[in-house]
Amino acid sequence: MATFEAPPRREVTRLEITTDGDVAFATSLDCLTAVPRGSTESFSLWFRMTLGLRRADGRCLGHPGTGFGARVRSRRWFRRRERMRFRSDRRRSRGRRARGGRAR
Repeated sequence: MATFEAPPRREVTRLEITTDGDVAFATSLDCLTAVPRGSTESFSLWFRMTLGLRRADGRCLGHPGTGFGARVRSRRWFRRRERMRFRSDRRRSRGRRARGGRAR
């Protein structure tokens, strides 16, 4: 929390709860808003949240999950992937032009 000017705010929207016996699932679309320390502008991060719950021995056990998947990828990974996609798009368009087709 030391990297933010104030504690981040979390807004929960579109909350849906499904139950069946000793099992329940809660899903929502959440927005996390914060101002990084030293910045004047805030940023917002939207993400899907899923919480799986089950009752065991009279207690409620939960397991949260987000739409990010098991691996968190770095900014570098995303930039490299975009460059590769751009290169393959350029190659495809060159091939179409060579065969007399339109480039995208």
